[in-house]
Amino acid sequence: MRPPAAAIVTADSVCPAIQGGLAAEKKADAPAVRAFARLMVLDHMQLESQLAAVAMDNGVRLPNEPSEQSKRQMATLQDMTGSKFDTAYMQHMVQGHQQAVQRFKSEKDQAQSRPVEVVVGATLPIIEQHLALAQAVRSEINNQASGTIGSAQSPNASSPVGTTGGEPSSSMHRNGGPSRQ
Repeated sequence: MRPPAAAIVTADSVCPAIQGGLAAEKKADAPAVRAFARLMVLDHMQLESQLAAVAMDNGVRLPNEPSEQSKRQMATLQDMTGSKFDTAYMQHMVQGHQQAVQRFKSEKDQAQSRPVEVVVGATLPIIEQHLALAQAVRSEINNQASGTIGSAQSPNASSPVGTTGGEPSSSMHRNGGPSRQ
């Protein structure tokens, strides 16, 4: 049986998202980046356990660590600080979530077991929300760096999409995905 793409995403993006999020909670300058990082740690830890259960039930053995590429990207982030870290971290999160959305959409169309289909169906909207939030936070910090706050922002320009007062919004899970509570 071919391994579900969702299972492959576990080692390739979930673990680095957790590790990167933990680093970003400590190293990020921008409160929006720290809040996003906290959301990534919480959501991806829950996702990791769900995907691991599905993989085990389907006889798929997951790698125990991230890919070499993910390790290199994390090492690069570890050497950065301040706004340079914020920019690189958010760019990494946008790219990673774009790839995850593509993989999960592909798996949704090709799922060979009902449990995989259920997890992918419940998780894909959350990953898409993470992508939208990552793009909004990246835009916010890019605007701050260039001194153009207010341009190209959502109608709620005082906080990035999905956050209020620097904390992740519970609306991130309105589509029936994992809850952090």
